Order: sequence, then C-alpha cells, then structure tokens
Amino acid sequence: MSDAPEIWVVAEADGERWREVSLEALCDAREQADRARGTVAAVTFGPVPQAELERLARYGADRLLCSSGTAAEARSAERCTAVLAGALAQSPKLVLFGDTALGRDIASRLAAAHSLGFASHCNWVRLTPDGSAVEAARLVYGGKLYARVRIRSTPALASLRPGAAGVGKPAPRALQVTPLPPLASAATRVEHLEFVTADPRTVDITEAERIVAVGRGIGSHQQLALYQRLADQLAASLAASRPLVDAGWLEAERQVGQTGRIVGPRLYLAAGISGASHHTLGMKSSECVVAINRDKNAEIFKLADLKVATDLNTLMPVLLEKLEARRSP
Repeated sequence: MSDAPEIWVVAEADGERWREVSLEALCDAREQADRARGTVAAVTFGPVPQAELERLARYGADRLLCSSGTAAEARSAERCTAVLAGALAQSPKLVLFGDTALGRDIASRLAAAHSLGFASHCNWVRLTPDGSAVEAARLVYGGKLYARVRIRSTPALASLRPGAAGVGKPAPRALQVTPLPPLASAATRVEHLEFVTADPRTVDITEAERIVAVGRGIGSHQQLALYQRLADQLAASLAASRPLVDAGWLEAERQVGQTGRIVGPRLYLAAGISGASHHTLGMKSSECVVAINRDKNAEIFKLADLKVATDLNTLMPVLLEKLEARRSP
C-alpha cells in the first residue's frame, strides 16, 4: 500500500450520547486502520459535550473533525452533506456511516453529488489487502441473501448495520480536534420545524433503544397482547424470534436474528426465547440483556446480564401489575 489510508467515521448522536452503531463503526475502523498502518478520524456535527469527544478518541479516533451547530442543524442531512463534501479534499479512503435513516440519507446525497460508490445495509466492510478498493457484504432481496460488492471510488462510502461489528474495549488516546466549517454556513432548502419522537410500536427495530422480544416459550398467539403491554410500559418495541414470525404472529420486519434484523439496543428483554445461535447472532451486541425462561439451562442465559428462571405465565401478570401501578397517577 503506497500511502497510509485514513478511514472516517461519521458519528451520530442520540441525545447527548453516541449511537451504539457509531461506536461499532469506530471500533471496526480502528481495527482496519491498525492492519493497514493507517489512521481513523471521527466526524461530528452539532453540539457535542467534551466528555463525548474524548469518548470517540478512546474508541479509536486519532483525530476529530468537528462541525459546530445546533441540534436541529445536526439532523439536517442537507447541511451535514455540504460540510462533509467540503472536507473530502483531505482524501479519506473510506467513509463509514451507521446504517440509520440519517446516515443513509447523508451517504446517498454525497454519493449522488460526487459520483462515489455507496454500499448500504452492510454486515462487514473492509479495505482490500492492496488498498486499491473497499469490499463489503450487504443484505439484498429483502434480507434473504448477502451480496459481496467492491467499491473502487475514493472515497468509498458504506453504512454498517447496527450490531454487525460490536463495540471493543476503550483505550486511552490523545485528543486532536480539527474544526470544520459550521453547519450554519451550509445552504439549505429545507427548514426543520419540529422533531417528533418515534413511536416504539412502528419504529424500525434496528433503531429502537429498548426491545421486548418473544419466543415460543410465551405459549400462544393470544399471549402477545400481554407482551405488547409490557413493551408499552417500557417504551420498547416488540420483536420476535424466527418461529413466531414463520407462524405469522408478527411481521418479518419484527424478527431478530441471522435471517432477520441485527439489533443493538440499550435494553433487550428476551421472553420465552431459548437462545439458538441464529437468534443470538442478531442481538449479541445489546447493551443490557434480560432473559426470562423457565429452563434454567437455556442458551440465552449465557448472554444475559440478568437471568430470571421462572414460568412466564406466573411472572407476567405480576410484573405488568407492578409496572402499570408505577405509571398510574
């Protein structure tokens, strides 16, 4: 490889914290840069607390490219794209995004405006050994197959699916900040009037902060209503393992697992799920896992932070009563 490559990661905030997928992309970029003797830069938009900037450095960024602005401006794909496009003169080899609505929006605009290759919904992304291109595996045909693609543009653009890479252990690293033009300097034809919090019942489960996932252990289709009530109490999205989706109990987009969605929420509550590998591959990067199963030897317990070995039919009415009582005026 003639020149040491630099990989950029566009970090996306969720409130005052980074989205988990942004940290995953950063850790993945760090591993690739180390192999290629390259560097990693994290790109940030909007107001970012100093502690969160330092967090990006600990998770692998050699330098930070920061564009100041308001929280509303940081959610404007048009503004973010304009600032990012101006920075491409620094010649990164690869720009990684989280596979979120905003990440895909920015990457698509950038690719279209500058004739760059963009691979979305990627399960993995890597530089080729000779550094001439970027390869990626991405979902196609509604998630039924993976396609291996090669991007020859410089830079290459790719969005990484939540949970695809996992987050490594942070390590101390010096903080080097390079300012980019402020977001307000970018022209925009769209005025953002209001941002509305997504409904957990309809939001894509890959972007859900909390998930209640159910499996065959819940018993019957009629029991789903109980778990929807539980999800509502926790402001969580309802999801399922493959057998329940195959049986038609929930839609395919609610399936977690190797052949469904890969998720990485802050809370993953698994009820009546045994923990088969094709399911755990889809949720193993969750921040906190609570597993409830009557089988104390269930495989799901190996991933759980909190293990509850009990009968769901006994636990659920009591748990719901307690939660609903706490929310009552």
